[in-house]
Amino acid sequence: MDESANGMNKALIGIIVVVVLVAVSTAVVVVAGNVQEDSASGPASETISNSQSTGAPASSGTNQSNGSYKDGSYTANGGYITPGGSESIDVTLTLSDGVVTAASIEQNAITNEAKQFQSQFESGFESEVVGKNIDEVNLSRVAGSSLTPVGFNDAIQDIKADARA
Repeated sequence: MDESANGMNKALIGIIVVVVLVAVSTAVVVVAGNVQEDSASGPASETISNSQSTGAPASSGTNQSNGSYKDGSYTANGGYITPGGSESIDVTLTLSDGVVTAASIEQNAITNEAKQFQSQFESGFESEVVGKNIDEVNLSRVAGSSLTPVGFNDAIQDIKADARA
């Protein structure tokens, strides 16, 4: 009988080890997924965007920049999805020779959380944009905000399209 009980104990220990390994593996996958959500692009469901360009530039010059962008000031709306719903920001950039010389945003946040993150983004995004070629501007996390940059990047695409020579 001791041999039978010993075999049962070994089988039970084996099952417990397998269950623990499955639980640890699942935890690792969940943590890895959360790390990926915090990366530049975020999860697919959060990067779906609805953009609306204002169409014509706010003001534009006739100078060509790098052969591909007209100098001037351009405004576009960038949309993004948050856990609380759809949000957007208006982005205004001034371009000279393809380089961003001025940048501002207008917050359109609906939820309190989005208002907080858009404010954080606004406090830190200019240094990441001004002085850079517009083709090099692609923001990920700015001042703790990881979804507002998705809307910003969305608006940048519209601005680039509007500013093309």
